[in-house]
Amino acid sequence: MWLRNIITATSLFLLTTFTGAAQDPSLPATNLGMANMQDGVSPGPGLYYVHYLQIYQPQRLNDVKGRERHGVAEISSLLSMHQFIYESSVRVFGGNLAFSALLPVVKLSAGKGGSAPSVNPGVIGGLIFGPVVQWSNRKLFGMAYWHRVEVDLSAPLGAYNPQYDVNPSSRFYTLTGYYAFTLFPAKNFSISTRNNFNYNFRKIGTDARSGMFYNINFSAEQRIVSTLRAEVAGYYLKQLAQDDFRGDHQYYQRTYGISDTREQVLAIGPGISYVTKGGLAAELKVFFETAARNRPEGVRPTLRVAYKIK
Repeated sequence: MWLRNIITATSLFLLTTFTGAAQDPSLPATNLGMANMQDGVSPGPGLYYVHYLQIYQPQRLNDVKGRERHGVAEISSLLSMHQFIYESSVRVFGGNLAFSALLPVVKLSAGKGGSAPSVNPGVIGGLIFGPVVQWSNRKLFGMAYWHRVEVDLSAPLGAYNPQYDVNPSSRFYTLTGYYAFTLFPAKNFSISTRNNFNYNFRKIGTDARSGMFYNINFSAEQRIVSTLRAEVAGYYLKQLAQDDFRGDHQYYQRTYGISDTREQVLAIGPGISYVTKGGLAAELKVFFETAARNRPEGVRPTLRVAYKIK
């Protein structure tokens, strides 16, 4: 179990990171830096297409104490995430009811070093979908405030084969609830966060389960000109519960001598966004990870492009 056997999946608005982990079970992929800039803001009712392009290049693999583990192959990824969002004019709890669906397409590759794991040549990850409620242009202590709540189910419907160490899709369901907001303390300055709470179900056909975890995307944004903004953005992931086997959260500690199965990582980096006159919005950023525990630590360039279809 204390091997670099990697299980990857995709989880909400999800969006994603395909990374290796230090133990099996490992956490599914989740929204690490996919959406930052004014994340709580919505242009209003309509049908939208959002495309995310994210590269992940690990530079080291850390153990439970943050020390580098040598002689272990690294898993790089190129992710293309396709999302459709429909925001209606139907009112629910004072906000607009919406729906979101995402489909990840990912190319995984194993680097050199150690015993190279086998990689599934498939490219389709798990489907992510769920309802949304969006509140737009509200006030909080006199400041403009936009916010949103969403519940998503990540279904393991993509490429998975147990003969491979690394797969584009997981073998278990993940339920994610998140709350995102954008607050404007000043006209040209805003702060945004997206708070994700993730519950993993048992891996299909086994008694193993990855622990519940929390991750947040955050950014501070400054308008440079009317269509151009700069940001300092980041994300943080913290696994809250130990992995368990048949409900036993100390199983891996007793059986394999693993002191702590929980994962953690922090990242920060610069970004910019631009909106065209035709309504096409693009956000480009790069994240540099640190403080990783039981997972890789690397660099994550990310591009998000959004367009209103109708």
